[in-house]
Amino acid sequence: MKGPIAIHSTHEAAEKLGGIGTVLAGLLPEPAYRQAWPQTLLVGVYPFPAEESLIDDPEVREAKGWAVRFDSQSPRTGGGLQADLASIADWYGLRLVFGERAITREVKVPVLLASPQGLRRAHVESFRDGVRDQFGFDLRRLDDYPALTDGVDRRLARILSGSHEPDQPERLVVDSTGRPFPGGAAWADDRAVFPPLQGLDNFASHGRGNKYLLELQYHTFAAPALWAATRRLLREWAPAGEGYDAEQVTLFAHDWIGVPLFWAARVAGDRLGRSVYFAHECRIFRLLAEGALQDRAALLGAVCHPEGHDCSLYPHLAQALDRGWDLATMYPGSLGFSDLIHHAINREADRFDRIVAVGPLVRDETAVALRPPEPPEIALCPNGIPAPRVTAEQAWEAHERLAEVAERALGFRPEVIVTGMMRCELSKAPWRNVGFLRRLAELVPERKIAFFWLSAPRPRPTRAQVRRWAANYQWPLDHRGGEGGDLRSDETPLWQAIRELNRDFRGQAGLLYINQFGWSQELLGALEIGEATFGDLRVGSDLELGLSIYEPFGIAPLEPFAAGTTCLLSDACGCARHLAALGLDDLVVTGWFTDHDLPSRDVDRTALHRLEQEVYDGLVEEVSQRLALDQPLDESDWLTRRQAQIARAQEALPQLSWANALAQYLLPAVR
Repeated sequence: MKGPIAIHSTHEAAEKLGGIGTVLAGLLPEPAYRQAWPQTLLVGVYPFPAEESLIDDPEVREAKGWAVRFDSQSPRTGGGLQADLASIADWYGLRLVFGERAITREVKVPVLLASPQGLRRAHVESFRDGVRDQFGFDLRRLDDYPALTDGVDRRLARILSGSHEPDQPERLVVDSTGRPFPGGAAWADDRAVFPPLQGLDNFASHGRGNKYLLELQYHTFAAPALWAATRRLLREWAPAGEGYDAEQVTLFAHDWIGVPLFWAARVAGDRLGRSVYFAHECRIFRLLAEGALQDRAALLGAVCHPEGHDCSLYPHLAQALDRGWDLATMYPGSLGFSDLIHHAINREADRFDRIVAVGPLVRDETAVALRPPEPPEIALCPNGIPAPRVTAEQAWEAHERLAEVAERALGFRPEVIVTGMMRCELSKAPWRNVGFLRRLAELVPERKIAFFWLSAPRPRPTRAQVRRWAANYQWPLDHRGGEGGDLRSDETPLWQAIRELNRDFRGQAGLLYINQFGWSQELLGALEIGEATFGDLRVGSDLELGLSIYEPFGIAPLEPFAAGTTCLLSDACGCARHLAALGLDDLVVTGWFTDHDLPSRDVDRTALHRLEQEVYDGLVEEVSQRLALDQPLDESDWLTRRQAQIARAQEALPQLSWANALAQYLLPAVR
């Protein structure tokens, strides 16, 4: 083997979908990373969708920088590696693809993908037996657990609409005979049958499916085949005539989804040189922050009201850290949430040689989640921040191009450009975007404001859908719910709140809700973007919002930082806590939503709303001072302020770079 190799087990192996993909895109091109691990392999599952597949659609493949070297569904040619990979695919009964994708223009990495569709049941059962015998983890325990309709959409809808109606009982999913239906994979001739997926973020779209069970099975079933193919690649990369040297291999498991490959390696008898659990979140704390555990609301509410989200959870977590509590002590009667499968897999982190976490809060959450016993040391590995060199003049030009887009769409030319990059999901607290913008418009009525909100949908719309929506109702300037529309059920009340805001402040403030991933005219329907680019959104905005209730790090709201944009963060963002620890918190504006004197059990919906309004007022006051919003927009004054902000940001960036994240955090932790 030609030096050390890093294997990254992740659901973002095929493409960047979110935070893990951002971390890989930041770390892998760095010279220090490539010196530490000259060879890298990304490993994960992929659904091979019917439309716009990275592998099967040549146009998409080229656009994403993909090159396929082996596909088990293609005609077989040659021997050696190709023949062996084909044999592995045949043995397991699934589709296997090996190729290469571009991380940057200069850096390409090998990728190994599989779909569990068609997997032979005997291999699944053998793997699950091995996991049970070696780790004491029973992957079968959910197979007969009946599926329930999911309440997440209803919770978010109630928050966005201001409704205080209680949760409706979740309906049991039943089959045609009325019997409980687990809602996971089916079997035909002892081969796995999964519902068709457009993407790995689309499990919730199957009404008769149990999205949690489907997701679990999708990532665990394929693991032994992926490891068998990984072993063959390791031998291929070893010096001629030698087997691969396990001591040279570092396996990074990114969140719980990365754990099955670690299991598969151990079940196959392989003990690698180093295993690293990379915590990008702590699932049980995300569920607690979201108030997602509705079946045990009374138990939770006795100590920490689930409707308080971050405002109730994080003061309670601080108390737990001070007193050395575990989850069972934090939430009496919860039994430590041992019945929750994702939490149980997260707890497998203590089997790894090292644990690293992307933010201070995730580190603390993981420490509590792993008790008892007292967990091993959890190292911090913060994300890096993009550091483009931007002048104030370039930022102004981008600002004006965005103003032109807003003027065409909203009917007025804004002076203040606000941007945000977050999905409409509970953890991102989308109601806070609307609430803050409303308060900004109320308190600064003399300024004209436009907010560009890019919300990556799940799944991403196809080009055909974009054309149809734009033709039918001018999407994304307008939106529609229901069948044939672009909005998910939880987005419908959000769009209603946005429409009300745009109506109330017509001609003064407006919010453009763009539920699309990407920025080109063919992807954006009726929104006329002219000469504006995606880069303008990262360079030309005055304010960037990131007011989440759960955000392990929060790199997206810091992306415009280097260009002098004022970044607004909640204190639930790991990056806000990281900056504060470095003494750099004055470079951003932080909303301290969790800094209050209320007992956590008393932070209900009403108290949360009151706390949020108080924070909005403080944020508006600080933003107004930083951006001189009491004065009309003047290019010369704007350039002077922006240049000063850019200079301060550039001075701090060496501490916040990907190179520093490697040198000061990841490499010392792993070595």
